[in-house]
This record gives sequence, C-alpha cells and structure tokens, in this order.
Amino acid sequence: MVDCVKELLRATSCSKGEALLAASQHPAQVLGMATQRGTLSHWGAAADLAIVDADTLDVQATVIAGDVVWKKPNSQFSDRIRTKIN
Repeated sequence: MVDCVKELLRATSCSKGEALLAASQHPAQVLGMATQRGTLSHWGAAADLAIVDADTLDVQATVIAGDVVWKKPNSQFSDRIRTKIN
C-alpha cells in the first residue's frame, strides 16, 4: 500500500492526505465496507493500520485489531499503545 501511495504522489499533484485516502478509505467505500475498513472514526472498525513516517512514508509499525504486531527496529514509534510483539 505504501508503495502505491508513493507512486501516486510521484505521478500526481495530490497531497499526502489525499493519496492516503485513495489507498485506504476510498477502496473501502467502493467495497461497501466504509464503517469497518479504511477508517478509525467508526466504533467497531478493524483498527488494522500501518504507522508511517510523516516525511518519508516508511512503515514504522503495523497494527492489527488495535495491537502492535510489528515495529521497525530502532523506530521512534511510541510504545504507549498496547503491544503484542513476540
């Protein structure tokens, strides 16, 4: 997904926010899953997401069902949310 966002940014004049919505919320809307996927603003949404660096969009952590399941080594990502990293 991040590679698609980076390519969209390279090929168009859209903002990072617009590119991220195009890769997450918009596909969920097309599939009729806008309250379960592609959003965190609905109670009961899946809470599956990639935490990315705001500047580089490099993935810093992966969250599944609200639990951190992967974290980039030496990442600056905060451990303040619940974690299930083995």
